[in-house]
Amino acid sequence: DVLACSVCGEKSGNFYFDIMGGSIKCYLCNEKESAAHKEPESPHESHIVRILSEGAKTALGYCIYAPIEKIFSFKISDEDMQLFTKAAEDYLINQLERSFKTLEFYKEVT
Repeated sequence: DVLACSVCGEKSGNFYFDIMGGSIKCYLCNEKESAAHKEPESPHESHIVRILSEGAKTALGYCIYAPIEKIFSFKISDEDMQLFTKAAEDYLINQLERSFKTLEFYKEVT
């Protein structure tokens, strides 16, 4: 679920997207967890997080729940788009456990 904080249910504001866990946390819940968190004993317990603005979070939720024919029919600000694309790219690379040469090439030429 990426529509609300996985801890408290908050739906508005800036969020942190847990790339490895696939969930989001609001700023306050993430800060509380970070303050209480120690170094993980295993690297498999690590967390990679990306900041999501409210617009980027909305875009992420839209892409997950929209019908496939409408998946890219939304507009967000350039700043929100950068946050959204970075989070989505990191999530896919992490979940697929590989990178893509064409994506790396695209980044080099743009």
